[in-house]
Amino acid sequence: MTGPEDLTGRARIRQAAPLHFGEHGFGVDVFSPEGAHPLALTLLDLYSHPLLTPEAAAGLRDALAKPPGHG
Repeated sequence: MTGPEDLTGRARIRQAAPLHFGEHGFGVDVFSPEGAHPLALTLLDLYSHPLLTPEAAAGLRDALAKPPGHG
């Protein structure tokens, strides 16, 4: 597994996507004993680094507050 200092925001999103969508993106079932360790490392990394800057999050909140087709 890549060290946290080597991951970009995009790489973190690629790690998070299988967890979010319930896929087995680690090559093992994340709910099995074999998947517990890679899952724990990934969650630690994801929760210890923001995926968005505060400015980017604010911009996305503003964009999502507008009805589709009115932006």
